[in-house]
Amino acid sequence: MKTDLIMILSGEDTKERHRSKKAMQIFSEFNGDTPILVSGSHSGFLGRELPKGMKRECHQIADFLISQSIPSEKITCELDFATFS
Repeated sequence: MKTDLIMILSGEDTKERHRSKKAMQIFSEFNGDTPILVSGSHSGFLGRELPKGMKRECHQIADFLISQSIPSEKITCELDFATFS
């Protein structure tokens, strides 16, 4: 069996990283051949606009995955496809 995509939803606990760790496990099980899509602008608890100096959640998750040896070319943030006004 082959999976087409691994998706990580935003809102994960940044200390535990359960969603990211599960995605890394699945990525490994499929020999690193499956692309990872990460969602998440920000939680919304801080208002509509992202506070100055804060990274979007999808980029925080991508940074974590890269720090754990997931190749950056296998990771896409959904925001990279969206246009915000």
